Amino acid sequence: MVKVRGIGTEVQCRAILDSGSQVIFVTERLVKRLGISTKTSSISISGIGSRSTKIQHRINVVLQSRINNFTTRLEAAVLPQIISPQPSQEIKIDEWQIPENIMLADPSFNRPDKIDILLGAEFYNQLMAAGQIKLSDDLPILQNTVLGWIIARKVGGNYISNAICGICTNDDINLDAAIFRLWELEDVATVRKQHSVAEKQCEAHFAQHTLINENGRFMVRLPFHENPEALGESYGMAYNRFLALERRLAKSLQTKNQYVQFMEEYENLGHMTQVDIDSISKPRYFIPHHCIVRPESRTTKLCVVFDASAKSSTGMSLHDLMYTGPTVQSELLTILLRLRLPRFVFTTDVEKMYRQMLIQPDERKFQLIIWRKDSSLPIKHYQLNTITYGTRSAPYLATKCLQKIAKENALQYPLGAQFLQDNFYVDDGIGGSDSLTTTMEIQQQLIHILKQRGLKLRKWCANHSQLLQNVRMEEQEVGVNMDA
Repeated sequence: MVKVRGIGTEVQCRAILDSGSQVIFVTERLVKRLGISTKTSSISISGIGSRSTKIQHRINVVLQSRINNFTTRLEAAVLPQIISPQPSQEIKIDEWQIPENIMLADPSFNRPDKIDILLGAEFYNQLMAAGQIKLSDDLPILQNTVLGWIIARKVGGNYISNAICGICTNDDINLDAAIFRLWELEDVATVRKQHSVAEKQCEAHFAQHTLINENGRFMVRLPFHENPEALGESYGMAYNRFLALERRLAKSLQTKNQYVQFMEEYENLGHMTQVDIDSISKPRYFIPHHCIVRPESRTTKLCVVFDASAKSSTGMSLHDLMYTGPTVQSELLTILLRLRLPRFVFTTDVEKMYRQMLIQPDERKFQLIIWRKDSSLPIKHYQLNTITYGTRSAPYLATKCLQKIAKENALQYPLGAQFLQDNFYVDDGIGGSDSLTTTMEIQQQLIHILKQRGLKLRKWCANHSQLLQNVRMEEQEVGVNMDA
């Protein structure tokens, strides 16, 4: 129990301490009892299951101890309800040997009552005082605070108290769904989740239409879920965006030169090809592009980003017509947790991964761009020949190709295939084994099976020098220490 004072009004109410909460809360019930006005202040509070609650009001009050002179001012967010009455049922304390000389902050702690204040991490440590009393092994501890002695930890026996999770509760919370989500977050197994109908259709589309060309490279089709005829005119939109890009580049010669260099490399590698626009039939789609500058990057200081979400004249974009596709790789948390197990580990990266998988020729008309390296030159038109970063299905198509490589090589190159299957997050691979010889074999098999499909590994880093002995210095990740 604590005293709370507003402007000329003082009330006594029950509070709960929770070091897991980052915010101090009070209930609307307490605000009404105090008769004070609130301040408008919109914030979002998230809790279990990613449930989010909008907080619209805050108040300033004075908090006092019920039994001593301790006083502090605090600002609190206002909620309709903080938590259900605590405890959920009366606790029998007849046999508890609570010393008579201590002053409990809440003498009726064992009887259910409404909670009007939650004191979070901001005040938790300030409230703690020296002194603990252990009643017995199956009973809670008495903890001294500046507000008086409180009951800490759970109660043993058959009684189970409501857990305080630092979240705001409402009667409409689906507790089963929240607990299931918590279990889901804690599960680090490699079991794949069930796919939705759309995800299954996308998977079937990939299986039916993916080819291997004469050079061993993947050729995929864009996974449309609607007819591309829904696309309207997009040239005018892309042209205006390109002129705006030119004006931006004109303000920075360095950025412009990097952009030109990026696009020239794109063309020289065959990842885009100049086309005669009059020969491209409709429906077609022009993708606007811009750049992201990353000065901290060792390999790519500037990256060109393609915006396939730009609307055509019908209000539809290329983005709108495609499946997103399911996640087919392990979750990053799972991969990182597994990294803690092996003695020898390495990390690597697939160079320009998206651009190593080709789009089948008849669908490249949906990946047209406008480009010229200087405003004094005529406008040119290009088609992008590979999976394009910025299209909705790009992450799925690229990672699905990696998974297909793993499946194709599972028998002949099991170590490399298993690593590719379980230890890649997008284009980054990370993992190893307890045996240096096995880890080196994983590395060599991985290099081989990816090379067969035109994929090159770079940015190598390892915690043992032998894992890098056959890797050229320019292909190693500098400035990273993974020593065991």
